[in-house]
Amino acid sequence: MRICLFVCLLVLFNACDINKWDGFSLTSSGLYYKLHTLGEGEKKAESKNQVFAEITVLNNNKEIVFRNGMAQGAVLKVELGSTSNGSLSEAISLLHSGDSASFIFPNSIDIATISNGKIKEWKDSYVMGIKLNRIVDKNKTNTSIEVQEKDLDELKILRAYLLENDINPTRHIQGVYLKVIKKGNGVKAQSGQNLWINYKGNFLDGKEFDNTKKLGQLLDFQLGKPDQVIRAFEIALHHIDVGGKIQVICSSEFAFGEKGSSTGIVPPYTPVVYEIELVRAI
Repeated sequence: MRICLFVCLLVLFNACDINKWDGFSLTSSGLYYKLHTLGEGEKKAESKNQVFAEITVLNNNKEIVFRNGMAQGAVLKVELGSTSNGSLSEAISLLHSGDSASFIFPNSIDIATISNGKIKEWKDSYVMGIKLNRIVDKNKTNTSIEVQEKDLDELKILRAYLLENDINPTRHIQGVYLKVIKKGNGVKAQSGQNLWINYKGNFLDGKEFDNTKKLGQLLDFQLGKPDQVIRAFEIALHHIDVGGKIQVICSSEFAFGEKGSSTGIVPPYTPVVYEIELVRAI
């Protein structure tokens, strides 16, 4: 069922976008991409990582010309090379584990190798859908014991916070807890849209460290475009309507990580709480 849904989503989106490219974002190398679903992974694929992905290729008539054995659960297994030249590696490097997206490549890619010879050459009219299942760092044994302990400590702290404050999340994945505070107009934001939001950020002790209303300026950014907002924002904004408000309680994996915020206000390995209001989406 999950595989069929991924293919159906890809066909649906490309039926509208394959010619107009509406809603696609563009990298500096000329690669067009559009995120369809967000996974639960907290890290993106990087150069030298080994990844496992489901691949679907559509032609200009929206017909599937290649699928990598999804019915049997087969996936593409590849080690990423350079991630900045409009290549397959660059496309995969834009994804977290569990994400799915469509890509229009600026250059020809080695589709013969990817498809085991089922497609001889890449055509400009092709659109590739990728669902990234798993990322493996070959140079590390997952994470160090110290980092694993920090992650576990944070999850324990977050669970205690939820109990102490009698918060029953509307949705959650490990490390991110969402609670809808106010429903909006029933229209959810889509990847590729420009969003305007108000938000305030607090530490778990209630101390506020950021507030757009106090600054008197909405934050605007393109949903799905990499490295604009923390991962928890991306996840949360797919679960509220325009005009709605949501509470986000998250571990540092989905916020500012092991380095903390660039301003130094949020220390490393620090869970945070946000309230986000989606004001506008176009």
